[in-house]
Amino acid sequence: MNIALRDQRKFAARASWYYYKTGMTQGEIAKRLGINRARVINILNEARKDGTVTFHISGEDSEMMDLEVQLKEKWDLRDVFLTPGVSNEELKNDLSMAGAQYLEMNLPSEESLIALGWGETISGITRNLGRVIPEKTS
Repeated sequence: MNIALRDQRKFAARASWYYYKTGMTQGEIAKRLGINRARVINILNEARKDGTVTFHISGEDSEMMDLEVQLKEKWDLRDVFLTPGVSNEELKNDLSMAGAQYLEMNLPSEESLIALGWGETISGITRNLGRVIPEKTS
């Protein structure tokens, strides 16, 4: 690796560290490094592309979100929501919350009327929908 490329990577690593670790704004980084904000944006984008910056999301839902993406791509689905419920009661609650969140994300912003069948899951969705968008449910 030549010196210029090594110096560019060190520069990108420093800018990335300022941005992602210290929480500095792009403008603050530009000022500190003596470059313009557009250059900072480019450096941060390149650092993600070339692997200088990687992200790891911790938590039990991280693997599940990866699986959602895989299922969506494999079966050409518009949306996929997996729920981590273990017990039957947890599963009902998780399905109800996922259903309520899906409706909230996909309903048009204007007033809507939805007619639903009935059962434990649908009942749970309507209960949880009141938590997600309480001012628009009855």
